[in-house]
Order: sequence, then structure tokens, then C-alpha cells
Amino acid sequence: MNIITKWTLRTLKLNKSRTIVTIIGIILSAMLITSVATLCVTFQNYALKKTMATFGNWDAKFQVAAYIDVKTITENMPIKSVMLQRTVGFNDIGAIHGPRHQYMSLIELDQASFADFNIDLLDGKLPIGSTEIVLSSYFLEASGKSYKVGDKVTFALGERLEESGDNSRKSKAPEKQPADTAPSKAATVPSKEYTVVGIMKATSVNAGVNGFTAISYLDPATLKPADAVSVYLQSSSPRSIVKLGNSLSQKLGKPIMYNTQLLQAKGVYAGGDLNIAIYGIGAIMFIIIMIGSIALIYNAFAISVSERLRQFGMLSSVGATRQQLRNSVLFEGFFLGLISIPIGIIVGVFATGLTLTLLAPVIENLFNDGISFDLVISGYAIGLAFVLGMVTILISAWIPTKKAANMSAMDAIRQTDDIRITGKQIRTSKLVKKLFGFEGELALKNLKRNKKKFRATVFSFFISIVLFIVVSSFTMYLKNTAYISTTEGIDGDILISFVHGKYENEQKLIGELTAIPAVTDYSAYKTMNKIVSIPTKALNHSFQKDLYPGKQAEYLGLGLSIYGMNDQDYRKYLEAEGLIFAEYNDPNNPKAIAINRTSYVNKNNTMVYSDILMSNLPVQAQILSLLNQRSPAYQVYGGEWEDLGGKMTEFGVIKNKVAIEADLSNYFDLQAASVYSIAIAHETGNAPAGIAGISSSNINAAKIELLVSDTLFEELMKTTPHEGSEFAQVILNADDSKEIMNQAFDVFVKNGVPATSLYSNKAKAQQAKNIWIIVSIFCYSFITLITLIAVVNVFNTISTNIYLRRREFAMLKSVGMTPRSFNKMIIFESTFYGIQALFYGLLVGITISFAIHYLLEKVVNGTTGTLPWINILSCIVGVFVIVFMTMRYAMAKVNKANIIDVLKTDTL
Repeated sequence: MNIITKWTLRTLKLNKSRTIVTIIGIILSAMLITSVATLCVTFQNYALKKTMATFGNWDAKFQVAAYIDVKTITENMPIKSVMLQRTVGFNDIGAIHGPRHQYMSLIELDQASFADFNIDLLDGKLPIGSTEIVLSSYFLEASGKSYKVGDKVTFALGERLEESGDNSRKSKAPEKQPADTAPSKAATVPSKEYTVVGIMKATSVNAGVNGFTAISYLDPATLKPADAVSVYLQSSSPRSIVKLGNSLSQKLGKPIMYNTQLLQAKGVYAGGDLNIAIYGIGAIMFIIIMIGSIALIYNAFAISVSERLRQFGMLSSVGATRQQLRNSVLFEGFFLGLISIPIGIIVGVFATGLTLTLLAPVIENLFNDGISFDLVISGYAIGLAFVLGMVTILISAWIPTKKAANMSAMDAIRQTDDIRITGKQIRTSKLVKKLFGFEGELALKNLKRNKKKFRATVFSFFISIVLFIVVSSFTMYLKNTAYISTTEGIDGDILISFVHGKYENEQKLIGELTAIPAVTDYSAYKTMNKIVSIPTKALNHSFQKDLYPGKQAEYLGLGLSIYGMNDQDYRKYLEAEGLIFAEYNDPNNPKAIAINRTSYVNKNNTMVYSDILMSNLPVQAQILSLLNQRSPAYQVYGGEWEDLGGKMTEFGVIKNKVAIEADLSNYFDLQAASVYSIAIAHETGNAPAGIAGISSSNINAAKIELLVSDTLFEELMKTTPHEGSEFAQVILNADDSKEIMNQAFDVFVKNGVPATSLYSNKAKAQQAKNIWIIVSIFCYSFITLITLIAVVNVFNTISTNIYLRRREFAMLKSVGMTPRSFNKMIIFESTFYGIQALFYGLLVGITISFAIHYLLEKVVNGTTGTLPWINILSCIVGVFVIVFMTMRYAMAKVNKANIIDVLKTDTL
């Protein structure tokens, strides 16, 4: 240990207060870096487990291979584990949930597959023999079967064939059936008896097969070399598996598939939204922490250099080189880092673990996927935290070393560089003296003559203020967005829908749903989607301009959602609107009510809230059912339509014909198949329960909503072709929505009717609330730690500056400055610190907050633009409290010293 190093350690020991405060600041910085790194690894680990549970724990697979090929595969690829699967056959269980869920697929898995396919048993055990079977609870609920563990079951198993008789396994997409194609059929073979040994949750195994899955045991010893199996691979080197897999696939002549989602989660493939989000946010937070920490910790080393400038000059005068002086400061940073960073890492890991433990119930309720959210302590994350912490400290220490190394010995001894200012530069306004007196003027002159120290202190506060306001605003915006997303749309707790007009027991089903004991209130209606032709003069001008820019036509087409309310509810609704039921229930003179409000994102990507219709009602509208002679299957949007080929064009309606672009008219060949004329006789913004106005992601999807009586709705059903867009909807209100969801599902199963939607608005609201809680906790934890770093360093900066000025204060007291005047001067200095820090901090913080709001508004509809005024007020108060308390603490120490002794003492 050389003399310079010994001298540096002795200086740290003699300045215990500054050393301890600097160590605390570094600990907080290291703690924050560790917490962010650990959270990133923890979230990434959760994402990996989630991907494994959803898509399976395999990196690649040969979907169809001979058992003899397994040896070749394992010898030519970096394999960690091999899993085998064999499809035994399919059992036709009937179209319980439509043709897509008509079959139960029975597969066999070897022992290795059971763990890696994440089979979640609800009851019983996994099969250990080829006559044992595990059934899905989803299959039991949907089929109404009451099989339990120990039961003997017999299934007739065969291959799935197209109606033509072709084996569906030979098709390009084996075992997959489009929703709109005819169902395949099963060619049966002799039945086989199984013993039910377990009941499992729905599994991702065999996910490509439409229908249900049952699992039995595969004993590889029973396989023959030519037997067809699916080979799933876990690689010991995921980054090389793609290249080697493609090569082996060509060699064997067998297609290979990769688990793209899992390889993305492992970082093999670029992309993966969650990984990008995790590491993107982590990188931003690291940058913020490092910038803030460097700016703040820098002050401690800058003060240390300022305190020792005279000593540096003396050492330089007796032969110390610039490199030695620079190394002295860097060694100080390195030494403090060795003490502080390990403590910060330990505290950071502990604090993160404690936070995740406390948040575990909220996180599990949020994701609700049965996957544990465990703290992951990674050596890479700890190493990154140590390196970033040390880099932060050394950068913070290196900046002020340039001043120490470049100053001449004479200037350092005389300390002429700290304050170089003329009388003109510290001149103050007469108004200052008039308002604040001599003490205020002197305080302002002190700040002007010590600009570097003043700016360093102000900057420490500036960083804290900006971060506090920005994070507070961001959290508030997320909270408001979550609130809006859960209060807009369906008014009730649970939304249920199913195809209307297809099932004879529809009314019985609705009666059973609304009769569930826990239901406190309900509403039911029917709905269908069409196109409506409306006179252009009846449309709101701004809405028309957005939907059809530059279009001139007598009539314009618009997407339509039409709702049929039962007579009792419709009568009450009409009375509330001051209308007569009989006038709106006449099939010979049909009238509708328009929900005259909508919101959409226009072509400038701005959220617009608009009326659709002008108030000059009634207007005659025509509900159209379009016919495309070349392709009867189409999907209609407001202002656009799309055929199965994905081609789109704008259209305007001229009476009952659809006018389209001339160069596309021959291809599309559109015309109206039927027309139903109806008068829009009333418009309102008061929607019935469950109908809350259409909010569209873009103007082309904008629609109008019409209310009609049940009688008129059924009349419309008779006169227009059924297009699969007719639904019955039931809105239920209840205290326990989860229990209602379960009972509603049982009602559908019992009646043999598939539900197209069974949705809990309460669950959505609770999920949004949980997201907000988690975001708030992490955001405020982050800003609290950053603020603590700032407070510690501000405390260090101010108290040390006061200590360095003790001779100046002693001189003022020696020439007659009273304690009262002296305290007033310090109070004014504190006030000037706070005012300037708040001026710049509030200005920048509020500007960034509005920028964040602008960006969020582009992504999330309904983000409000207010500011967190309570947080801003607390920030203003906090700044002055910290400044005054620090000044008071420092002055209490200075005032204890004897004036004569202080005047005779140089700065240590």
C-alpha cells in the first residue's frame, strides 16, 4: 500500500459523516440496480414457464417419424431429453360444441413426456400401462359424462377421414379442420376398454387437433422399428438446434417443427413481445438509474475533491504526479464500492423477494394460470448489478478527478479556482433587498458566487422532482385507463351470448339463466349485424367526413348492430324516453331508435367522440343483406367490406345497390340480396343496460346501433337471409360473478347449446385493478429508492457545503451579524434552492408527463390528460422540508464551534 493510498483511507476515516452518507447513497443505487435486474430475470423466468405450460417444454419435434429414426436423431443433435408420442385414434362423441369439437383424440405418451408436457391432474394419477387413461375435465363437463377415477370406459377408436374418404392425416395440415368446412368422419375399428386413473385440466398436448384429448401410457419397449411416432426434443444447446435440425430433416426426409414461442422465450429467435417488453423496460430503468446515480453520487466525490484541493496542491508540490492524484480519487470510489455494492445487492435481493412475497396473492389472481411467480436469483443478474454499480461509482468519481489533476500546485494551495467572479456578476436587484432585507440579498449573493455548488445541489433536487412527477403521472394514467376500460362497454357483471334462431329450447335456456338464484338483476335481447343505407344529409358532417373523405352520394353505407328488446323492457325504456310503445311496435310502419353516440380512432390516429346522426329525424333507412355472386362468404365493416381473399374496397350505398370502385366492380359483383326499410324516428344517448355504444379501433369499423321491439326484430329475421351474425344475449348482475359463471356454464351443457361468449366484466375489472396495484407498487418503489438516493446526496451536498463555509460564517458573526439575521440568511438560501429546483423540475416533469399522455393516448383509448396534483403538491412541500431540515442540521453543527478557533482553522 503506497503513501497516497494510505492518505486516501485516512481522509475517509477522518471525514466519517461524509463517508457514511456516501456509502448509503451507493447502497441505495446498488440496491435499485439489483432489484431491477432480479425483477427482469424473474419475469423472464415466469414467461419461460408460461410458454412451456402453454406450448410444451420442447424445442423441436418430428411430427411423423419411424421409431427407428429416434437413434439417428439423438446421435446427430445436442439432445437433453427425448419424448415420444403416438396417436392411437379418434372417438366420435358428437358435435357437442360444433364440428370443431366433435372428436376425442387418444394419445399415448412415454414417461419423459408426462413431466415436460405439464399435465395438471385434478384427481388420480398418471397412467403407467397401455390400458389406463386420463380424461380431461373439459371433456367431462362438455359431454355431460360422469366418469370418475376407477371407472371402466370403452371407446371405439378410428382415423379421421374427410367426407371423400381421404385420410386427413395425409393432408397438408394434418388433423386440422377449418371452422366453415364440413366435418370429417371417423372410420371405426374394434373398441378398446380402458380404466380411468386420472382427471386432468385441459392440456396443450396435441393442441393442433380440434376437439378433446385423452392420454394413455406409451411403453417404448413395445414399439416396432417402423411404428410411427412423434418425437419431441429438448436441446442441451437451443441456439444450435435450428441449424442442426434443418440439416437432419433433409437427411431423414422428415419435416421438423420448432417451438417458436419457447425458442423466442429462450432468446434463440428474435422477437417475443414479452421478452422485448421485459428487457426494454429493464434497459430504460438501468439508464435512468445510472444517469440519476452518476449525477447524484458525483456530488459526493466532487465535494471530496474540493475539500482536499489544498492537500492535492501540497502533494503535487512535493512530487506527486497527476496520475497519482487521479488514482487517489478513483481508489476512494473503488474502496467505497467494495463496501457498499455487496450490501446493496443483498438488500436489493431481500427487498425484491419480500415485495414479491407480499404481492404473490395479487399476481396469482391476476394471471390465474396456476404457474408460480417465484423469485429467481441469477448469477448473471448479480454480476450485472455489481458491474453496473461499480461503473456508476467510477464514472461519478472520474469526472471530478480531471479538476484535481489539471490544477497547478500553487492554485490548489491558494484555492483560487473555486470562486472566480466579479462584483458585477453578483450584483442583485434592489427589489430583492427591499423584499427580503439585507439577509436575503446576502443569501442571493452567496448562491451567485458559489454557482457550481449551487447548481450541483439544485440538480440533485431536479432529478428527484422530475422522476417523482413523471412516475406519478404514468401510474395515474394507467389507473385511469384501467378504470375506463372496466366501466365502458357492458353495464352488467356477466355477458352471455349464443346463436339466435338455431335452437328450439332458446327461451327455456334464457329462462334458466335468469332464474339462477344468485342473479340480482338481468336483461335479455337479440342482436344481429347488417349494413344500413342512410341518407347522407342525416349524417353528422364530421363523422361523414372521417368515414367517407371526398365521397359524394345521396346515400351512404354504414355498419349496423341492431338490437331487439323484449316487449316489457322495451315498453319501460320507451316510457323513459317519452315515446309510445304502440308506435314503435308496428310491423307495417317499422320505427327504430338510434343510440346516437360513438367513439373511434380517425385516420390521424386521434380518438374522436362523435354523434352519428344529425337531429333532423325521422329519416328513412334501409337495412341491407349483401349478396356476392362470386363468393357468398364475406365480412362487412363500416365503409369497407372484405371477401375471403382478403381484398377490400370502400363502398357507398345508392338506394338498394352498392356502388363500388369501377375497376373492382366486375370482380366483386356486389348487389343487395334483400332490403328492409325502417324509419329512424328517435335518437338518444341513453342506452339500455348492456348496450353502451360502439367504440372502434378505427373509423372503418365504426357502426351505428338501432333498437327495435322484439316483434320488429323477428320480422327482420324473416325478410333477410341468416348470415350467422344473429345472437341472443343475456346480461346478468350478481354479487358472486364467479359462481354465476360456473352455474351458467352448467346450464349450457345441460341444454346442449354452445355459448359463443361467457364473459365476466367483474373479473375484467378485478384483473385491471390487480394490474394497477402491481404497477403502482413497482413504480412507487422505484421512485422511492431514486428519491432516497437524491435525498441522501442532497443532504451530503448541503451539509458539506455548509461545513466548508464555516470560516465564512464565523467571519460574518465576528463583524456583528446577529443570530436572528444569520438564521434569516440561511432560510433565504434554502428558499432560493427550493424555488429554482422546483421551477426547472416542475417544468420538465410536467412536460414529460404530457408527452407520456400523448404517447399513451395513441395506444390506449380514453387516457385522461390531468396531472397528479396531490403528488405535485407533496413534492413541493417535500423539497422545502428536506432543504430546511438539512440546513438546520448542518448549521446546528457549525454553531457549536468557537468563532476564533474556526477563523484560525483551514478546511481539512
